[in-house]
Amino acid sequence: RQQVSETRAQFESAENVAIMDKISAHVDEYQKSFGRYVEIDKKADLDQKEMERAAQELEDALEKMRSKQTEQSRSMITKGASGSELLEELREADAANRMIKWLLQARRDEKNMMLRNDEKSIQEIKSGLDNMMSLGKEMLSGSEREASKKAAEVVIKEVQSYRIALESFIAGMV
Repeated sequence: RQQVSETRAQFESAENVAIMDKISAHVDEYQKSFGRYVEIDKKADLDQKEMERAAQELEDALEKMRSKQTEQSRSMITKGASGSELLEELREADAANRMIKWLLQARRDEKNMMLRNDEKSIQEIKSGLDNMMSLGKEMLSGSEREASKKAAEVVIKEVQSYRIALESFIAGMV
């Protein structure tokens, strides 16, 4: 901008001054556009970090759920729990494992989405989140133990947080 002003000052003809005024206007527009780009890039970076944080919190909640289910299963076996009680516990542990599998696939699809910016990856992530949400709700309504219900509530909350962060990131990609 400064160079344009200095060069403009050296011209005497109205035609050259007008040309320099046009160049000055283009430089101003470029600066505004570049400033908008920097802001968009900052927001995209923040959205990506939030999405990754939310995914990590979901993974932590699922790992905690799986760990508790495994611990409870071992305890029940040791104590000689009934087959139906043990079966319920194993179903919940299996559900936690499936949700972890879906999350890991969603994270792979998330990386593909960032690399390719394709709708297929976005739909795959959303499908995995839908599966996790459905199974979490099924666990919440079908479990008899309060600890399992609380774990399911945490997972549902974390799936929702991840989805919100994902949607925000996707909106910034457009």
